[in-house]
Amino acid sequence: MDYRAIVVIIRTETSPDQPRVTWPIYSGRAIYLWLLQRLENEAPPIANRLKHENRAKPLTASGLFQAASIRPFHDSAKSGTFAWFRITSLDANLSAFLDHLAETLPTQRIMLNDNHWVVESVIREATEHEWAQSAPTTQDIRPLNPSMAITLEFVTPTGFRRNDLKIPIPQPDLVFGSLERRWRELEQTASPRDINFVMQHGITLLNYHIVTQKVNLKTEGVQVGYVGRVTFQMKPLAQLETHPAAPKSLADHYLHMMQYIDQLASAAFFLGVGIKTTAGMGMARRLEVSPM
Repeated sequence: MDYRAIVVIIRTETSPDQPRVTWPIYSGRAIYLWLLQRLENEAPPIANRLKHENRAKPLTASGLFQAASIRPFHDSAKSGTFAWFRITSLDANLSAFLDHLAETLPTQRIMLNDNHWVVESVIREATEHEWAQSAPTTQDIRPLNPSMAITLEFVTPTGFRRNDLKIPIPQPDLVFGSLERRWRELEQTASPRDINFVMQHGITLLNYHIVTQKVNLKTEGVQVGYVGRVTFQMKPLAQLETHPAAPKSLADHYLHMMQYIDQLASAAFFLGVGIKTTAGMGMARRLEVSPM
């Protein structure tokens, strides 16, 4: 597995016929469709797999952000206005293609959402942009400390769906259940023993500061998600063992569960959280901060 997150810096290019660029506030779908078109033209086998495989897609696409911020780019802008977006890959072949884009995209003119843009640069290193990074193996996605609280920052609307219900709430089992499913499907590994019990009963929501926002995905309707910071923590083993449904083997796997949940939190940077991660939703990262 080869995880990659690239940041593409672009600027508007207008014409007399189109003096300003207009852009919806959440626009990840347009960026995903642009990437898919590039893949169809330059790497057809990858594009075909993305369109036809019935499993988690090994990528995420952000919306468009204002220069040097995580505020959504929206409304309209004159020529020469800078913006950026991010793509993550969770697949070695796709990561190689993103490396190819990083080498070839700068100075190219591209079309996004019927607007013309010029690519200024493509960033791959965390030292150059906080949302860029690479992890050649899962071991490079390093957990922080399984005994610490876990704080996640959700910068684009994040939501979940359960039994056809839309849930814009950071329930621990929904957040970590989403991460665990994507990790398991992409890594093609079995879930650790007792993980379902731990995600449902063993992670507490300590505090949060969030707001809900609507996302109009046009053909897929309006989605509702939350943005903000949320802090979680594992319950102590002694407390979990008193639960009437606690597995008898829980004590044997508890430390492993803590480490696994900790790594999932760190992997959120690449995986995305919840629904519509290829349409700009669920962009998140772990923060090394104390609980709020």
